[in-house]
Amino acid sequence: MTTEEYVYVLLAMRSQAFGQAGTGQATLKSGLTPFWEDTVNNNADGLDAVAKSAATRMVVVDVNTDIANQSYLSQFQDNIMKRVREPPLSCSTKECLTNDNETMGSFSRQLHDTFYAFCIGLSRVPNGYHDAINLTAAITSNFSGLTGEVMVTANNTRVADFMLYYLDDSFQQQVYMQLTYIDGNMNVKSFSSSPENTIWATRGGARPLSTPRCGFSGQSCPKGFWELYTVYVAVGVAIVALLIITIIAFTVHIIRRIWKEWVVVQMVRQSGIINVTGLGVLFAF
Repeated sequence: MTTEEYVYVLLAMRSQAFGQAGTGQATLKSGLTPFWEDTVNNNADGLDAVAKSAATRMVVVDVNTDIANQSYLSQFQDNIMKRVREPPLSCSTKECLTNDNETMGSFSRQLHDTFYAFCIGLSRVPNGYHDAINLTAAITSNFSGLTGEVMVTANNTRVADFMLYYLDDSFQQQVYMQLTYIDGNMNVKSFSSSPENTIWATRGGARPLSTPRCGFSGQSCPKGFWELYTVYVAVGVAIVALLIITIIAFTVHIIRRIWKEWVVVQMVRQSGIINVTGLGVLFAF
C-alpha cells in the first residue's frame, strides 16, 4: 500500500515533520535526522530503503520545524544526555546515569523552549519568580527556539503555527502550506501555485485519486473484460457454434438429397421410365 495511489497524512505535535530525535547519517533542512533511518539498531533489518520509499507517499502536518540556529541544535543533541545529570535537572536515576549511548527524547526540544521562555520571564522580573501574575505577563514574547519560531501570547499559550510538509525529489522536506491559528481564526498561506511540481512531484505530477483504484482495502480492483463477460462470451460462442453446426448439417442434408435425386435421374435415363408413382419407379426391360 505504498503505491502512488495512496496518500498518508500524518498529524504531529513534535515539531519534527519528517525528522526524528535520534542522530543518523543524513540531515534534513530542519537539522534533524530523517525518520526512515534506524538510529537505534543501525538498519539491522535492512528496511531503511523501504521506509524511505514509503515516505514519498506521506505528507505531514506538524508544528513549524524551521530552526534558525542549527549549530546550536547540533550542540544541544550532542550534550543533552550528560546535561540532564547536571543542574537544574540533576537527574541521578540509573537511566540518567547510563544514558551516554541513548538519543534525546522526542519532546526534549519542547522542554528546552519551555525553560527558555521561563528564563525570559525571570530576566524581566528577576524577583518575580514567586509572583505568578507578573511572571506570566513577562513570559509573553517571541523568540527563535529549537522548535521553530515561538510566539507566546498573554495567556501563556503558544500561537499554533502548523506547516504542511512534503518530500521533494531529493528527499528533502519542503513546506507546501502554512496554517496559523490566532485568536480563534485560521490563517492559511500557500507556498506553491503548481502542486504538480511540488507536493505531487514524486508522483510524476499526477494528483492522487480520491479513492484508490482497488479501493482502500486493495480488494476492489476493476475487473477486466474476461472477468466481466466470460459467461456472455461463452454463451455467444456456443450459440454461434450451434448455428454453424446447424447450417452445415442442413447443407449436407440438401446436398445428399440433391445427389440422390440426381442419381435417380441418371438411372431413369439409362433404363427408361415405365411409370413413376409416389411409391417408387417401375422400370421395363
